[in-house]
Amino acid sequence: MGAFRDGLIQSGFQSMPSYPGAVPDMADLIRTSTNRRGRYEVLLDVPETLTNLGHPGYSNAATDEVLNRRIIPAMFASVATGKATPQDAMDLANAAIVPIFQKWRDAGKI
Repeated sequence: MGAFRDGLIQSGFQSMPSYPGAVPDMADLIRTSTNRRGRYEVLLDVPETLTNLGHPGYSNAATDEVLNRRIIPAMFASVATGKATPQDAMDLANAAIVPIFQKWRDAGKI
């Protein structure tokens, strides 16, 4: 968490901090970014809208695995590219997510 400022900068402002206090000078970084001045100003209110993965619950091993497997982005991409209907995409994502949560419940991690 202490190095999140560097991660934010190195990612070109794409890897946003998970917690609002992780990069206390984020607004100043955005305003003074030499990479296309003004481009990132839309991000100025991000700290007020950030939350943890798993919200309203807690981050855990299962939410981490779902994130790392990119199940949710794949769900949206399949709909956006016309490969699936919204309902079909949700059903496929659910079919992938339910066993992940069960595996971690069985392991006593959630």
